[in-house]
Amino acid sequence: MRFAARHYTWINPIVIVVAIAIAYADDLHGPFIFDDGRNIVESPNIRLVWPLTDSMSAMPNSELVGRPLVCLSLAINFYFGGLDPLGYHLVNIASHVACALLLYGVVRRTLLMPMWEGRWTSESAAWFAGSAALLWAAHPLLTDAVSYVTQRTETFMSMFLLLMLYSLTRTGWWWRLIAVIACAMGMACKENMVVAPLLAMLYGWMFLPRRSAPGIWLYGALLATALIIPLELQGANLESKSGYGLKYVWWFDYLKTQAGVIVHYLHLAFVPRGLVIDYFGWPIVHDLSLAVAPGLFILALLALTVAACVRRWWPGFLGAWFFLILAPTSSVLPNFTEIAAERRMYLPLAAVVVLMLAMLWQFVPRAAVRAAVVLVLIVTLTGLTIVRNWTYRSDIAIWTDAAEKRPENAHAHYFLARAYFEAGQWQQALGEDDESLRLAPRLVAPADLRPLILEHLDHPPR
Repeated sequence: MRFAARHYTWINPIVIVVAIAIAYADDLHGPFIFDDGRNIVESPNIRLVWPLTDSMSAMPNSELVGRPLVCLSLAINFYFGGLDPLGYHLVNIASHVACALLLYGVVRRTLLMPMWEGRWTSESAAWFAGSAALLWAAHPLLTDAVSYVTQRTETFMSMFLLLMLYSLTRTGWWWRLIAVIACAMGMACKENMVVAPLLAMLYGWMFLPRRSAPGIWLYGALLATALIIPLELQGANLESKSGYGLKYVWWFDYLKTQAGVIVHYLHLAFVPRGLVIDYFGWPIVHDLSLAVAPGLFILALLALTVAACVRRWWPGFLGAWFFLILAPTSSVLPNFTEIAAERRMYLPLAAVVVLMLAMLWQFVPRAAVRAAVVLVLIVTLTGLTIVRNWTYRSDIAIWTDAAEKRPENAHAHYFLARAYFEAGQWQQALGEDDESLRLAPRLVAPADLRPLILEHLDHPPR
């Protein structure tokens, strides 16, 4: 039995790495897309690693303003590989691998806590944790965060959040120090990390034995790392950086809208069909009656989460994990340029996967049947991820996919027009540009492309 436990403990990480390599192999050949042009191809800041004041900063109005570690990672990529997308994709995939391995470690060590009173052996905990990490890592809903280079903000932040939690499962002052450092580094990757200290406190309260629980000094240090965010965002124009602000969307309208968005995210978690890179044009909900059904559903989930947390019942932590990580982008702080984005489900999806897997373990007692179900799901999700990554093979492919799935998305038609234009297919570019202007005549960017298309149609280059 001891040999079997050791076997499971070490074989699972190898399987996780191999599975991710298979799922994202085609992604290595993908080009830069969407905001990669502004944040990588056209950015002067990534041209030099030194001085750090330049390489850890971003151009004004960039999404990467206030995210210095991500900026530095892009500069290091450029130093070793220039503008070859291969190295950038390798780093994104490597960060995804790190997240999956850390999730495996967090789940496995949590199941071996004294609170479970010996219900989990080393072997069964490794088997459950490995299944959870594999199902999560192979899910196609995560491709937006992994395959789209600029969105390594999401994978980097998640990596440090998971490292922080993993450090809490270990003992020793050095692990407490690693937790604080990881939390600080996550704050330097994406603003959503601000909820990490709250998750750490909740995790300690619900799972850690009191004799080994972190002291108040550790939680204070974790909270103090949140000061990194306002310091990095000093002078930043949040409205142009990420679309935050109340100028265009009332906070209550945004909240009502997000109820439907979160339901959509949950639908994609169970039925990952219709994945798209951009949700421009998602309708803002002004009529309260349209938000009643999804709103009541979300409120019910929130109520169950609070009740479970108060009673220290483990599903409460999963609910808190889901809602807290989504809270900065999917509650009351309007992001009018991106009402919805699939990458926001990168880490919240882990809570859904673990909860569903726990239900499988609860209601299917036979280990062979559970193994068969998990295997079928992993193979299916990996296949869907491979298919989804195929759409990232070119600008034309990814924007054709978006325009077909969301034909009312003016952004999709405009960027498809740009992709056709850069490929020298000017007639197709003109048609897509016409469609983008029809859908959003006040959109400034498409108007700038039209004269160039017409010029090439009238005087094609030799």
